[in-house]
Amino acid sequence: MSLMTDVTIDPPQTSPWPRRLFHWRVVLILLDVLIGSTIIGVQAREWFWDYTQIARFRYDINRNYSFGRQAVEEGYLNVYDNQLITNPPEAKKINYTPLRLALFAAWAKWNSWTQENPETWQESHEFNGFLMYYNTSIEWLAAIAALLLVRHWIWRTGPPARPGMTRIDKLLHGCFRGILAFLLVWFNPALFASAHGWPSTDMWVIPFFLWTVLLACWNHWFLAGMVMGIGAMFKGQQLFVVPVFLLWPIFAGEFGKALRWACGFAFMSALILSGWLLSYPADNDVSTPDRILDWPALLWVTTAAAGVLIINGWRVLPKRWRWTWVPVALFGIWLIVRPSLADFSIWTWLLIAVSLAVTAAAIWLPLRQQWYSLGGVVAITLMLCIVYFHGTTGWWELGFMYGTERHPNMVVGPGNNLPALLAERFGWRNPKEVMMTLDMPGWLVSSSDGSPATIDIQIRHFLLVVYGLFMAISCIAIARQWRRNDRRFLVAIIVPWLLLYSIPAQMHERYLLYGSTAAAIVIGSSVGLTFLNLFLVALTFLQTVHCMMITNRLTRSMAHPTLNGDLAWFCERIRPDISWAVLAATAVFFFAAFTRSRCAAPAQKQMAADEPVDPSAADQSQQ
Repeated sequence: MSLMTDVTIDPPQTSPWPRRLFHWRVVLILLDVLIGSTIIGVQAREWFWDYTQIARFRYDINRNYSFGRQAVEEGYLNVYDNQLITNPPEAKKINYTPLRLALFAAWAKWNSWTQENPETWQESHEFNGFLMYYNTSIEWLAAIAALLLVRHWIWRTGPPARPGMTRIDKLLHGCFRGILAFLLVWFNPALFASAHGWPSTDMWVIPFFLWTVLLACWNHWFLAGMVMGIGAMFKGQQLFVVPVFLLWPIFAGEFGKALRWACGFAFMSALILSGWLLSYPADNDVSTPDRILDWPALLWVTTAAAGVLIINGWRVLPKRWRWTWVPVALFGIWLIVRPSLADFSIWTWLLIAVSLAVTAAAIWLPLRQQWYSLGGVVAITLMLCIVYFHGTTGWWELGFMYGTERHPNMVVGPGNNLPALLAERFGWRNPKEVMMTLDMPGWLVSSSDGSPATIDIQIRHFLLVVYGLFMAISCIAIARQWRRNDRRFLVAIIVPWLLLYSIPAQMHERYLLYGSTAAAIVIGSSVGLTFLNLFLVALTFLQTVHCMMITNRLTRSMAHPTLNGDLAWFCERIRPDISWAVLAATAVFFFAAFTRSRCAAPAQKQMAADEPVDPSAADQSQQ
């Protein structure tokens, strides 16, 4: 018999009032668990900050605060451009995405108001309170998303059709496993170590990913894309799973949802980047924080948005006058493509294609869906300000791309994955080592002298291709379980994160946190896989604290009840062969993503199960 069920236990009374009182007592108990665990979790995080003080990764947090101070002093929008001009040494070169830099700037600004000496980083929890409470809030949002996601998929299989079932029965159905998912995220020791011991910013990935999945499951694809756009601007690692939200609906045969998600993602990303796209530095003097607003670029973006509204103007015309809409629509198309007319290029064809797509959408799609095309056009025109106007690209070169070149190692830190095995057991330590050379056809790629060109395939490129292949296959599993209405969806949606840590090179040891923490949602599908994930959580914790001890050079002499030489010796002894266990666990999740569970239901059953039940009729049937 299963130890965990989602069946609501009714009291023995047959009268409705005692049953309702019983149900409300259960609701109050569940709320008490949520509120009480939240308070205990906040206190535990403050205790963990002090407990791990001896192994704090001070280099990282000092670096974070110094870049926040730099953004306050030089101007937030000027940091990337100034660094491209001055080209500082690697230790002072920024590799932070835009919203990550914005948060550190807000932290530095907050401390300038609340601290006596805000110029340099300090150890106290009060000095770091802004960042620590933000991390706590982010973790709580991740736990809430896990609860709602598990509960949603338990509901999708259909609540138990039982005589006398009331609305409170439906409310309670799925809450028990959902609360367990909440607790697994909220009290995750690896999350404690990463967010409040290190402290790093890796936990920022998890809530945006889970909320994106949840909103997509609720059929809010445009909003889901916007949430993922925000997450990608906080942590560039989110970009590795962006293809999942495009391939998943495409493989499910729902192309419109993929397009809506892409419009939401592009719109929010471009909106966040608009400060760099619609302005440029006043001069090459880095001491000048002023920037110039690019008025022609702003005018083009706004008139292009107006062009979308103009193209949709035929809806307000009487039927006999709709033929007059054609020249008006051509005017709207001209508003979109006009900056490219002076210099005809490939971008001109892109704008023409966008204009034709907007016109087709205006003719065939309902009015409520025109906002998606408006968001897409605003995003594309904002990004093309780099081509046609003075938009700067420092946010991409330093915020996203520089991080991929900063650590040229097979695995960064004491990680345990396939690259770690290749480095430690097979001697492939350089991810840029050439594995093979391919001769490309002359019609495809040619050298300057016209001879056929060759392409060198590096180890990191090969591993990235392998990851992309398995990630695409896992998207088939996601779409398949989505179509089946099977709870195995909760397993399939986690697989891309586990693959990301297991296969590609240049992965930090902390990146296992993404998959192991988000995998708390598999409690809604399989208790066995949940126990397997606890192994990954424990390994994530060990890798994180091991890296903290190595950095402080205290792996042998550290006098601490937990973070001491014995723990460091254990972590060193299991490397890298425990990578085989990580690969095996990833393979188990990968194959489980394609299997059926006993908790599946067609969509029509879900819709029927969600219909309200008349309590009076149910009581009569019981009598």
